[in-house]
Amino acid sequence: VVHAALSGINTEPGLKRRMVIVLLICTFIGLGLRVFQLDQQSFWTDEIMSVQIAQSPMSDIRQESGRASSLPTYFLALRAVIGDQQKPGEARARALSVLAGVLAIPLLGLLVFTIRGKPLEAYGASFLLAISPLHIWYSQEVRAYALLITAAIAAWLAFEKSRHSGRVHQWIIYVFLAILTVSLHKTGVILLAFFAAVVILEWRVRPLGRLEWMAHAIVMVVSLYLLSLYPSSYAMDRDSSILEIGYTFLTFAAGYSFGPSIHELQSMGTLAAVKANLVQLAMAGMVLIGVALTFLVNFKAVIRSREFLLIAITVSSVFMLSLVSEYAFNIRYTLLA
Repeated sequence: VVHAALSGINTEPGLKRRMVIVLLICTFIGLGLRVFQLDQQSFWTDEIMSVQIAQSPMSDIRQESGRASSLPTYFLALRAVIGDQQKPGEARARALSVLAGVLAIPLLGLLVFTIRGKPLEAYGASFLLAISPLHIWYSQEVRAYALLITAAIAAWLAFEKSRHSGRVHQWIIYVFLAILTVSLHKTGVILLAFFAAVVILEWRVRPLGRLEWMAHAIVMVVSLYLLSLYPSSYAMDRDSSILEIGYTFLTFAAGYSFGPSIHELQSMGTLAAVKANLVQLAMAGMVLIGVALTFLVNFKAVIRSREFLLIAITVSSVFMLSLVSEYAFNIRYTLLA
């Protein structure tokens, strides 16, 4: 995978060998962390539902996937892994997520190198993803999120390489991966919005050719069709609250189980919930202040980066959904950023 991705990039042979070695080291570190105690915890409710849907009769799997507000894509892949075994073990059922999570590590390094052209940044990105507790968590869960992240990284890498080379087979790969991302989770459409923003911002220096127009048109038409197939998400039986935006942002910045939960905010009130989680909120605040200072020092470079554009589109999209819906969106819906 690493050799294939580097084939279209002009780099010295020695650098390619070093990249392969370092990215493999990061990948094996990530593999070890993801298989460690893989079956330590029993299935939880959503994982049980995933297994049940995957083992449904083929004629019913489309309807059954609606229970998870999803399309059958992930459950068909899971079905191929666990088969018809009555009680598949935790390790076997989670193997697909482990594989997807591990594959994301070198892919992210390749993506960063493709965008930045700096090996050290690529190594750092791969290593940080390898040891990321949140990514390890999703790589050990029988849910579609690890596969979604990997598909999105691969789609972004294909997007960059296609725009660089303009080759037909590269655009075919991009079309497949972009559609796969949307079919795994409806938030995959945010990635398409990001691609559209990149194209618009770079229009003057790089107008679209006929092949790229065709590729984006196919992705857009198929993705709109897939979105129409998604079942409606259930609404929470309660009034929406402006506090959901704060909850969404905190889960994005710090992950699950950090700071007040949405239940605490609504049942205890804002001040009581904050007091009950004061230490965690202070820690999150210190980290965010550091991020803000870094942002201010490197303001121009940050706002012009692709990473900032993706974060801005993803988080703002989820914030708007929190405002207009009755659902407290958490970090799962901002995973692409």
